[in-house]
Amino acid sequence: MMLVYASCFSLSTLLLAVLIFYRLQTSLEEQVRTNIIQEENRLLVDYRQDGLQELLHDIRERVELHDGNDLLYALKDSHGRVLFDQEIAVNETAGWLQTHDAPALLISVKPLQDGYTLYVAEPLENIEELKTVLRNNVLTFLFFTLLFSVAGALLITRRFLRRVDEVTQTSKAIGRHSLSMRLPVSKANDDFDQLAETINAMLERIESLVHEIRHVTNSIAHDLRTPLTRVRQQLEAMSHNNAPTPEDAKHALAMLDETLQTFTAMLQLAELESGTTQQDFSKVCLNNVVESIYEIYLPLAEENDQQLLLNASGNVVVSGNKRLLTQLIVNLLENAIKHSGPGTTLTLSLEPISERQAILSVTDNGVGISAEDSALLFKPFYRGDRSRSTSGSGLGLSIVNAIANLHNAKISLQRLKPGMSVSLTFDIRRVD
Repeated sequence: MMLVYASCFSLSTLLLAVLIFYRLQTSLEEQVRTNIIQEENRLLVDYRQDGLQELLHDIRERVELHDGNDLLYALKDSHGRVLFDQEIAVNETAGWLQTHDAPALLISVKPLQDGYTLYVAEPLENIEELKTVLRNNVLTFLFFTLLFSVAGALLITRRFLRRVDEVTQTSKAIGRHSLSMRLPVSKANDDFDQLAETINAMLERIESLVHEIRHVTNSIAHDLRTPLTRVRQQLEAMSHNNAPTPEDAKHALAMLDETLQTFTAMLQLAELESGTTQQDFSKVCLNNVVESIYEIYLPLAEENDQQLLLNASGNVVVSGNKRLLTQLIVNLLENAIKHSGPGTTLTLSLEPISERQAILSVTDNGVGISAEDSALLFKPFYRGDRSRSTSGSGLGLSIVNAIANLHNAKISLQRLKPGMSVSLTFDIRRVD
């Protein structure tokens, strides 16, 4: 392709050079014609005023003086006899003509009164020499233009093919499950580098998703194996028991319900991440939602020997799905009640921070969370060391994160001493 471009460039340069060459040639020839016409006019003025003898006198004077004038002259009478001739051997009676024998001449043939014919000519050897110089320069220019064009095209093509080969080889390696590889990026910051940066960002996202899928798969296998194994053991024990007790059946049903809850949470998380529930958005007053949840969970907190406080101010109205926003707050509050421990204080807070934004937060002064756990807290199926002994699927905070993303809310986690705080920043939007 680059050679095609080089050929097109060279051809365009050739056409331009030819055009310039012939334009210069035409201009030089026009200048010679102008010189001849001006000389003819001067001679004709004397001829019309003083006759033939004065014309011959002017011609001889010009030839003898030779004042930088290269013009040649000839004069014939009506019978073709030569009255004056500087070796202009032509027989035409009128018009312009050009001889090609050395010396090449451009001749003007001018008929006069009484049948006389005036010949004025100018040698073209200077023009021919200039044309030769121009022709040689143009050919030299075209040669080097073609040479550099081809060389440049080869260099660019080689570099282009090398970059394409790098992309191809890396893509093949990635196709062989080497997702950790990245396309090389040079310091040139050219189009290939920008493309490589875009592809590398995409590969990082793909690698992250693949690792997350593996993590989720392992977590599903681990979290579902335990309840299913227990159900199987329970059913196996019941098969050997002639009269299974209602307690055995209730226990088996409870373990199956726990498994079904995990699947339900997985389906809900997938639905939230697809963004399909965003169509159900309407105007939601978060103050009413927060106060209702507070009233419901206050007895549960007291039962766990915990103090639940409410700090809600202003009138925060957002655009969202009321059911999902309720679940978001419930999941945060249940997580705090479950993991903060007895004797702790929990605060459910909602307050505007500007005319356009408000912060919803759940804070506790419990045992807190480690730095390692905080980085993975919102990952699906992730459960910290202290939460492994408690019931749950490990999807509650992942659903919180998905609901927050669906509502364009910025979620943040702050480690306190003691305790922790999870905050969400909402944009206040009114829906007509």
